[in-house]
Amino acid sequence: MRAGLTALFVLAALLFAPPARADYARITAFKSEVVLRADGVLDVTETISIIADGAAIRRGIIRSFPTDYEDWWGFAHTVRFDVQTVTRDGQPDEWTINAVEGGKELQIGRESVFLSEGPHIYVIRYLTDRQVGFFDDHDELYWNVTGNGWQFGIEAAEAVVTLPGGAVASNLAAYTGAQGETGSDATIGQPSPGRIEARTTAPLPFENGLTIGISFPKGFVMPPSLLDRIGRLIGDNPGGFVALIGLALLWLYYLYGRWRYDTGAEPGIVVPLFDPPADLSPSDARVLTELRFDDTAFAATILNLAACGYLKIDRVNDDTDIRVTRTEDKTDARGLPEPEQSALKALFAKRKSFTFAKDKAAAARKIYTTVNSVLDRRHKGDIKRFDDRSLGCLLIVIATIIAVFFFTSGWANWLIVIAVIVAMIIVSMLIDEHQIQRMIEGQKKLDQVEGLKMYLGTAEQERWNALHPPELTMERFERLFPYALALGVEQTWSEHFQRELKLRGGNAETYTPSFYTGSGFSLASTSSFTSSMTRSVTPPPPVSSSGSTPGSSSYSSGSGGYSGGGGFSGGGGGGGGGRGW
Repeated sequence: MRAGLTALFVLAALLFAPPARADYARITAFKSEVVLRADGVLDVTETISIIADGAAIRRGIIRSFPTDYEDWWGFAHTVRFDVQTVTRDGQPDEWTINAVEGGKELQIGRESVFLSEGPHIYVIRYLTDRQVGFFDDHDELYWNVTGNGWQFGIEAAEAVVTLPGGAVASNLAAYTGAQGETGSDATIGQPSPGRIEARTTAPLPFENGLTIGISFPKGFVMPPSLLDRIGRLIGDNPGGFVALIGLALLWLYYLYGRWRYDTGAEPGIVVPLFDPPADLSPSDARVLTELRFDDTAFAATILNLAACGYLKIDRVNDDTDIRVTRTEDKTDARGLPEPEQSALKALFAKRKSFTFAKDKAAAARKIYTTVNSVLDRRHKGDIKRFDDRSLGCLLIVIATIIAVFFFTSGWANWLIVIAVIVAMIIVSMLIDEHQIQRMIEGQKKLDQVEGLKMYLGTAEQERWNALHPPELTMERFERLFPYALALGVEQTWSEHFQRELKLRGGNAETYTPSFYTGSGFSLASTSSFTSSMTRSVTPPPPVSSSGSTPGSSSYSSGSGGYSGGGGFSGGGGGGGGGRGW
């Protein structure tokens, strides 16, 4: 019997004993007074009565408040959290605002000051905006009174909301519980027009809160204007706006370049020419049309030397290499255009033949560079390069990309940024296209070249009969073939000659140019031949290295190496609530 009474007393002591110190910190009362102004700003005063335990709450409290949201379009929206005053036990207290993921934290108290254990009352007044919802037939305030992130329980919570102009609420709701729950341990009512009161009817456990909903007629709160909404949208989503500014700057830079570097070279009237313009080689024609010296221009130079009788072309080594041999009866090259003279001298200065093959790549590149240099000098007054435009374009693009990485968040903003960057690439291509421009003299020469191309590239040569073009002989075909290659119409020119051969009883299938020996040439497919020849006579580009000496760095660890692995992870979103410190 005595043992039973002892056990009963022990049980009663455990049931009615004060809680352990770790569970002692709590909010005994949380009262929020909300004044909704006509401009949509909420003037909020929170009175938070706490019990400090010297452990969970030692120096003060931290009140967190969510400010960053994302709508279903993916755009960011930021609300205000402007703290006006903070007091503890009726006296001003020190406080700081810290930015955190998803919002801000109001830290109240000082590092060196410890609270006395027991009750304390904090009063926080702050302003916030963009909390009112504007709908077709009503407006509403959907307000999380306490927040659902407190690290200790709330014994009682209360909210008093004052609507502007005495607006009468038409629909009221109160919810309690953890995030996402719809508990009903609260009452809400409207004791007088424009005043709404809500109170919990049971304590709110750890990470539980009180939320209220209030609907009221339209016209009491001024909705933001379209200009205000656009301004806030841009302010909250600067990444897309910065990208658009970059695109605008790039476009203006393009227009400036068109104005600043306009050479005044307008296309003239193009009339068909049956012979090449005086002193213009096939490579000249190629440079004037393409604004650059390329593999086709070099191949056309070699073919023109052959067509003029200064060398012979032979396919060797199973048609993979091309050998050119200097002819004995052509010793005076003064009648050749300058590019052909330079190529002839570079090819046969110390030899009678040269084979374009892999093992002669260095020598071939030297010949290629020699011809390129001559053409650069010949067309210095015809074509002008504005290299500074590329630098300006690159600076704008790089600055924009760096800026958007700092300012962009949300999938919608990234879609805008990606679209804008694609547009910037297109504009950059336009700028690059106009980086090299023809001068007036160059345009005049191009008009003549276009006239020759009109003749060579027209399959229905009957169109020129009224103009009495020269007879298309084998010699004429071969002399103009390098120009057709340079202008990209060699196939059309060959097909016309093929028809002429058939009309005269010749055999087009067995025809081979007088300067060429070996297989691979066919009038029915000269494009294949010229493509093969271009690859053969064009030296391969220099081999580039990584720029790092082998063995000087390691990918796993050590000097200059990457020692990574793992990664990093970020915290979750914001949310209201608080804790002690």
